[in-house]
Amino acid sequence: MTWLTEDGNWRHRKKRRAQVFERDQGICSRCGLDTTTLPLTQWGNIMRVPWNTDLITPLSANGRVELANLRTLCIWCDKRRSRSTSANNWLHQ
Repeated sequence: MTWLTEDGNWRHRKKRRAQVFERDQGICSRCGLDTTTLPLTQWGNIMRVPWNTDLITPLSANGRVELANLRTLCIWCDKRRSRSTSANNWLHQ
């Protein structure tokens, strides 16, 4: 993810992701799936965790990159949310 932090840089991304995951205990905030029980997946040479950190209110809607605006999503809910957001953005352009 390429989010700016409050101080305007990218460097705290991994720490922030870890904080959100720990706070949510690895539970997907949309479907309730416990992502800690899922295996890593391999995409080429990269091992990928089965979860993502998501902005509840997007930056485009004046959301901020802060813990209160971040949530854990399993990869399936994240894909559904991404598709739905893309479709909504396309319809409202």
